[in-house]
Amino acid sequence: MSKRQRRRIPSVDVAVLEQPLNLGGSDAVVLAKALRNGTAEIQHVLINECSVVLECRVCRALFRSLANLLAHKRHYCRASYAEHSATSRSSPDVTQTSELSTTLPTSIDSARPGTTLENSVACLADVPAKSRNQNGDKTARKRARESASSTAAHYRASGARERLIAAVPPANSEVNVAAKGGRERLSTKSRQVTSALDEVEAEAHSSNSNGDAHWTDICVRTWHCFTCHLALDNGYRMRRHLVYDHGTEVRYHVCPHCGLEREYMFDVMRHLHSAHGLVAQQLAELRNDIQDRVRYRPRPKVSSGMSNRRKRPPSGHAGESGGDIGGASKTAKLSRKDDQTATGDAGPSRVDHSQPNTSSSGNQDNINADILSKIDLPMTVDLERFVSARKDELANLTEVVKTRMRKLVSQQLPRHLRRRTVSHNKKRLPKRLQDRYNAEAAKVTKRPSRLHRRRPRNLQDEYTRRARKHRWLETHLWHAKRFRMVEKFGYKIPERSFDKSLRACYRGAAKYCLLNDISYECCIELRGEQISICAALGRISSPRTGLSVAAKKFTGGRYQGSIWLYQIDSYPHNCLGEVTFIWRPPESNVSERTLWLWCHPALRDNLIGIFKQLFDLAETSDSGSDMSPVFKGPAVTLTDRRNELNRFRLTGPLSVRVLCETLTQDESGLQLPSPLRLQPDYFNKFWKTLSHKALSAFAHLRDGQIAGNVVLDPRLHMPNKRIVSTVMGASAGGEESTSERADDDLGDVDDVPYESDLWDTLSRSFVKSAMLTQDQINKMRHDKLVPGTPVELGAKESRIPILIVFRGGAQTHLGYSRGCDVLLPAGWGRQFFIALNYRSARAAGLRDLTAVTRYSGRFVFPDDVPDSPIAAPHLAAETDALLTKHMKYPPNKRPPFAKLGMSLPYSLPFAQLVDSFSEQPVATDSAGLFVLRDRALLKQLAETYAKPERFVQTVKSIPSRDVELALVPVKVTCPKGVPGRFARLYALPAPYCLMREPAHTTAVPERTITREDLSQGLFDATIDNLYQILGFLVCGDRNYTEKCATGLGYVSLNALMRALLVNYGGVVAFRNQHCFNYRTVQMSIVY
Repeated sequence: MSKRQRRRIPSVDVAVLEQPLNLGGSDAVVLAKALRNGTAEIQHVLINECSVVLECRVCRALFRSLANLLAHKRHYCRASYAEHSATSRSSPDVTQTSELSTTLPTSIDSARPGTTLENSVACLADVPAKSRNQNGDKTARKRARESASSTAAHYRASGARERLIAAVPPANSEVNVAAKGGRERLSTKSRQVTSALDEVEAEAHSSNSNGDAHWTDICVRTWHCFTCHLALDNGYRMRRHLVYDHGTEVRYHVCPHCGLEREYMFDVMRHLHSAHGLVAQQLAELRNDIQDRVRYRPRPKVSSGMSNRRKRPPSGHAGESGGDIGGASKTAKLSRKDDQTATGDAGPSRVDHSQPNTSSSGNQDNINADILSKIDLPMTVDLERFVSARKDELANLTEVVKTRMRKLVSQQLPRHLRRRTVSHNKKRLPKRLQDRYNAEAAKVTKRPSRLHRRRPRNLQDEYTRRARKHRWLETHLWHAKRFRMVEKFGYKIPERSFDKSLRACYRGAAKYCLLNDISYECCIELRGEQISICAALGRISSPRTGLSVAAKKFTGGRYQGSIWLYQIDSYPHNCLGEVTFIWRPPESNVSERTLWLWCHPALRDNLIGIFKQLFDLAETSDSGSDMSPVFKGPAVTLTDRRNELNRFRLTGPLSVRVLCETLTQDESGLQLPSPLRLQPDYFNKFWKTLSHKALSAFAHLRDGQIAGNVVLDPRLHMPNKRIVSTVMGASAGGEESTSERADDDLGDVDDVPYESDLWDTLSRSFVKSAMLTQDQINKMRHDKLVPGTPVELGAKESRIPILIVFRGGAQTHLGYSRGCDVLLPAGWGRQFFIALNYRSARAAGLRDLTAVTRYSGRFVFPDDVPDSPIAAPHLAAETDALLTKHMKYPPNKRPPFAKLGMSLPYSLPFAQLVDSFSEQPVATDSAGLFVLRDRALLKQLAETYAKPERFVQTVKSIPSRDVELALVPVKVTCPKGVPGRFARLYALPAPYCLMREPAHTTAVPERTITREDLSQGLFDATIDNLYQILGFLVCGDRNYTEKCATGLGYVSLNALMRALLVNYGGVVAFRNQHCFNYRTVQMSIVY
């Protein structure tokens, strides 16, 4: 069909929309009359353009063959057939039909060649049977499918098929209905087929007389709707489709509660469940009531011949693939045209409207007349007149499309071009749309996100507000993205990394370089006469714990020292904590000296209070909130430098190399501005030599040695990406030859530049104010013609004074924890920290720094100092947190501390331990006991520990009261087992046999133990255990440096002496608070 012919076909099939027209009489009589008296067009349509479907009026089954319908009526609907058989055979309609069949026109057989009655009967015998009972239930259908194969086998065995085909003439014998007597021969053949069918059916009925294996000769596999060409595989679904989609009336189901009407029962059930809250049982009880209240209403008219519910594409191909309905031959496939205009009830193609319609009302006639009148359309259209009449409509439509289109330009493109606009690159759009796209991009149509709307206008002010309660380090933002932050000591401190474990940090400290920001340590500046400062500090310290502040080694300003501070004139009791100090190098013509004391933030307030008493200090009025607090006295001035300095700690063998690569020396030869008095040439020689000997620098530098420097802005000399840590080579820029580096030597200690402008307040303020912002540096890099070219600022580049303090590390394990501390002015912390990180320094947190300190055999303040009143609140907070976690577990999941014989499992009851071995009572708040820190005495005790007699003599030289109250720091090495914090140390007898702690059967049941019982103690754990207790461990874990588990703790000196006197072989065991087992350890005294 050409395109022009297709255009002439109307888009709406009016014949499908029209109701069936009653032409009078039954359908069979109407068809017979049409074939006999109809025109050539009617006979052509009925013979060549349509297929006749026979419908059973009892069960509404559809058949395409008369033989199939007869077999259905004789076997499937036998009861109805038996009631009307006599009247049906003598009915005038049947007689009339038989008579009319003998007078068929001559063009019937010639119109459909090759389709003979023999082919239909042969196909009837080949098609597998499908059973149906009279009621059409599913059980009978299932039995029919099961017996289909047996029925077909019976027919083949009995020879019924051969007798049925033998009664039909051969396929090549043509039925010449045009010749004389053709009608008589056709009727004779029909009677022969009918008799053969009767024999086959009678034999089948006799073989299946039990009535259980009914069969039929039709296999309906696909059902086709003649209105919308919908293909279904079930007759029930097809009937439901015809009723709901093409029926004249609509059945509505009514809600019994609110009267809501819906076409489907499922919608009403869903409404009752969602709106009225009914459950499944209540819905089942209301189902019958809803079905009784069904209402029928006329279906509204639609303007399309498709389904009333949804449009479906024509499925003519599906009908061909599904097979012929009624058992017709599979080879005789009839093609249905998609543009078929015939109605569902095949009637005459031309209807005389002048004749009265006896089967419809007057309204129906008017509707049909209106519909048919709309078919007459003009054959031609005057295009000029048509367009001129609608030019206003077209103009309005064009304006609406242009201006009121809500879609973006990228959304108006064809589908094959939309993918090109994903990148939001206007050059990828068609040129005709680029201008519109730019105009849309200029408009801010999208509302900002809630996060953006809530963003503060000034981030710096917001950060200042959030840092009021807990101070932020300058590297806080960098750490907050990568570390778990904790609130401790009034600061936000990075605790541990999200992606690095403790083992990774140990490798960094042992083989590479570990970086910690310890800027939370407070700096207190004392300025005054050296004699006054040394005399005051001598009252709160003792030279027995180490070199004092007045030592000649430290007063020159070349080394850093450390001392233990106590309350005024109370040594060795009332310990405050350990501090480090640095003297400023003496200046000519200046008698005042400056001392920096670096202390833990928990110690700061107590230390300032003690200095106020010692120096009779008073806070000055000129120290505002933004300035550092200043306290002036008659001889000494105290200034809190907490917010003016940053301190980074590098740990590891590559720390000096990383530092030298990060620091860029100023070799331009330019003079520094006036606040900076030390020129770069004073530092360049030493640092150039040190960079060449970076890997062996600790062999030439001493512990605590100080070196100054002036470096350039590290942001302008950073690598493009982070450098991976390696142990080969000394510098990223290359190394000099061995002969050239052999001449370079660090020289004497006096050659190290220990002076720095960092001591000067004006210099620190100038460096902070002259710093370029990161935005300015980025703009300078952007303005470079060649990308990646270094930015050279010359005299405008910042020069930063710094101080470096070298640390020697532990005396064992090849100087583990050696490194250096970097002191920087305020404002430059983040820049130097990132530069060090880019040079392969591995950032770490508080947990890693604590582990490195303990691995090197040193105690950590305040967790490991039991005799300090400052550490008591922190220990109490830790105990409270552990008890809270313990009580959250159910009783059967908690450690049975009562059965274990553990009193105060989450505490360190040193006061009870000392009190149990002393003759006089000791205060329970640890005010009387003290830790023995006399280095000479500790060294002597450590050397005589293996010889009990000499050890006892050494102890007796100490005052008896001090022996009763003294705690000795010890270190235990565990070949088996891992000790933990709060573990107990026990002394084993000489012929010892390691045993388990027996369960305390008389203990309090675990269910009855309360939080107060665990915090106050159930019993005296020092006397109720199997062995004599010596002390407690303050820390313990696997030690990667010694390849075994180690722990640090304290033992009672009096208890240790008594154990050596009473048959003690020097064997010590530990037991954790949650187990019964004892593990032997090797104990040594730490000094």
